[in-house]
Amino acid sequence: MIKISPSSLKKFFMINEKKEFSFNSELTLDQIKKACDYFEIQDNLILPVIANKKTNGLKNSENTNRFDNISINTIESCFDKNNNSNVIACSNNISLKRNGGEDIDNKSIKNKNIEEKEKKRNIVVTFIGHINHGKTSLFDYICKTNERNKEHGLITQNIRAFKANLNDNSVCTFIDTPGHEAFIPIRQRGIQISDLSILVISADEGIQEQTIECIKLIKELNIKIIIAITKTDIPNVDVDRIINDLLYYDISTEMNGGEIQVVECSIYKEDSINKLLDAIYLESEFIDLSIKYNENAEGVVLDSYIGKNGIVSINLLQKGILKLNDNFYTGSSYGKIKVLKNYMNKNVKYAHPSDPVVIIGYNKNSIPIAGNKFHVVESETIAKEISEHNKDTILSSQINDFNYSMAILDKYKDMIINPEIKNKNDINGENNVETQLDNENGNIIEKNIEENENKLKDIYINYFIKCDKQGTIDILKNSILKLSKEDTIYRIRNKIIYANIGDISLSDINYALSFNAIIIGFNVKIAKNIKNGKSSKNNLSSQFIFSNVLYELIEQIENEMIKRLSKKPTGKYIGKAKILKIFNLSKFGKISGCIVINGTIKNNSNVRILRDGNVIYVGKIISLKVLKNERSQVNQNEECGIAFDNFTDFNTCDIIEAYEEN
Repeated sequence: MIKISPSSLKKFFMINEKKEFSFNSELTLDQIKKACDYFEIQDNLILPVIANKKTNGLKNSENTNRFDNISINTIESCFDKNNNSNVIACSNNISLKRNGGEDIDNKSIKNKNIEEKEKKRNIVVTFIGHINHGKTSLFDYICKTNERNKEHGLITQNIRAFKANLNDNSVCTFIDTPGHEAFIPIRQRGIQISDLSILVISADEGIQEQTIECIKLIKELNIKIIIAITKTDIPNVDVDRIINDLLYYDISTEMNGGEIQVVECSIYKEDSINKLLDAIYLESEFIDLSIKYNENAEGVVLDSYIGKNGIVSINLLQKGILKLNDNFYTGSSYGKIKVLKNYMNKNVKYAHPSDPVVIIGYNKNSIPIAGNKFHVVESETIAKEISEHNKDTILSSQINDFNYSMAILDKYKDMIINPEIKNKNDINGENNVETQLDNENGNIIEKNIEENENKLKDIYINYFIKCDKQGTIDILKNSILKLSKEDTIYRIRNKIIYANIGDISLSDINYALSFNAIIIGFNVKIAKNIKNGKSSKNNLSSQFIFSNVLYELIEQIENEMIKRLSKKPTGKYIGKAKILKIFNLSKFGKISGCIVINGTIKNNSNVRILRDGNVIYVGKIISLKVLKNERSQVNQNEECGIAFDNFTDFNTCDIIEAYEEN
């Protein structure tokens, strides 16, 4: 049998009788009878149903009926401490018994409740949902913060944690997560460390793409949820439609006979927020929040950054007591706690499980990774040894997982694996892969001479990333690497040559220049010595993209990719020629002497001319001759003279691509 407390009983009847929950609700004797069919009632919490201190037991239904509307509080206060009977109350199907028949007075009950409370941690609750559905607004209202107005672009881009009261006796740790699709890794970390998630759905928009992604994560991680439907103050919203739509995703709410609570919320209606807090408290009664204080402190890194006093990490403590001067490690990072701050950014000497804390004291060049566990150990020596072992393990894993997907390495892959292959291919003339680096634009172009000319060629743009927080690195990487732009000739892709946190230094600029990389600064600045004009020669040729809002940064990167695309002539690709020589004729001026590399070149066809992979002309052929004879068409391996419409600025080695309109 499951042991149950008064608040849990209230939820039991709220679900089964579809009544609205309230902390002031009363349980009738009939309800308690019903509960006994399902649960073993803890006598120290519910205690007996006794009319007054003169009554030693209830033996008939006549006496029982007098207590149909007695509240739990009344039941507890009416307990007769002089009653030695094991059977406290009995009527028909109900039999409430005390464990061992001991005398329990009010003082011992109170002390035991305090002891139980001290062995429980705060519940950790994460707000999740689609972008702009009201997660941060709820977070701000409950925690009395003003995070939304501090956000760049008014969207959440980081994970944050805070503590707030659920009621007079309970405290909760709230975690706010981003709703933008790019921040799925941060959202997943938030769900993984929580006991309960609040799935926030806007009443006016309903279920959206990221709502569905959140539901998938909830099911995958098996996390309890409450549905919070926000913006219900907006006229003509249809809450019932949202509740029914949730059934398509196997989310069965109380209104549809399930067990998931639904709360209609508006930050302009205090009662609705109180109902949400009541719902959270109710769920906490069904979650095992027990702790052991004799355990070594342990938790998870939410994020990290470089502050004025060195490396800083934001953490959620999950086990044990964390104290100043504790030695710790996390992944390949380690240190000794020199500064410990709480969620209000105030210095503290220790922290308890479920507390969000800020830690300063990491070893130099030891930046922790968001999502890693941190552990307290006996000494700094142990912490250092474990972190170095982890570093070696990570390095070995990276070497084992290393692949040859980069364009330049592709050229040498076979030779690295088996040097004899390269020699054989060279002798047989089969090594036809050519990789070209455009030094001017930092583009890597992959092409194969024998490939079908209609196959797209990949151009890679190099990027060097510096951002404010470690947890943002993967977000930026994933967002940038998945971008792709293409036309009839090229597919533009991105490569990350380096990514780290902190302001942009002179060495960063020099490193980026060596790779012809564009420098991205996300929520960071350029070092002061560069700003003041020092080493200006080093940064004049550098290209920078600065932003503090993710979607604005992505727009700038997409624009950069579009610049690399060729201009698209109309028609179907039919052939390619290469300019070998330039002639000056009185009638046409400059004429290009060409050889047709593949396909055919037709008179009056649309063309574009490329130099080093960049389009320099899009237009039309106005004259096509072989020797002195005008031709309608020239085939592969034939030489010819070509004149273009209003264009003579071509050079030898330029490539001509011809297109025929349908």
